Amino acid sequence: MAKLALVGPTYQLEGRSFDHQRCVNLEALISESGTSKEPAALIGTPGLSLFCDLDNGPSRGQHTTSKNGRTFSVSGNKLFEIFADGTFEQRGELNTTTSNRVSMADNGQQLIIVDKFFGYILNLTDLPFEQITDDAFPGGDIVVFLDGYFIVNRPGTGQF
Repeated sequence: MAKLALVGPTYQLEGRSFDHQRCVNLEALISESGTSKEPAALIGTPGLSLFCDLDNGPSRGQHTTSKNGRTFSVSGNKLFEIFADGTFEQRGELNTTTSNRVSMADNGQQLIIVDKFFGYILNLTDLPFEQITDDAFPGGDIVVFLDGYFIVNRPGTGQF
């Protein structure tokens, strides 16, 4: 009977009624010799250290700007800028407080955030944060920046 290699990444099922396991701080080490009893083994690795704690609810999304590598994170209903030393500063507040993810994109001068229901713009130069109030704005689950335009999907449709 052939051996079945069962070493590898893990996952968590959404249904908690199923038995599941989760690997934490383990990595797969593949046998290089090919003569080992097993094809791979899970080896313990050190854990990661805490970089910063926004302590404002679940993380809903992060984005690093394309031009100068600034990092932004939405935690709960607040937008934070995270600095290289682990400190952070609040840059705005969203109207939604759910744990649904947000999508972000930038053009080097503005950061746009969409949360399905609303859109927001952060000017990256002088940092005003404003909700998009144009009646033509459809909301959006996803935003990208392409060929000089921000492109937003219209939730629940095949349109953008």
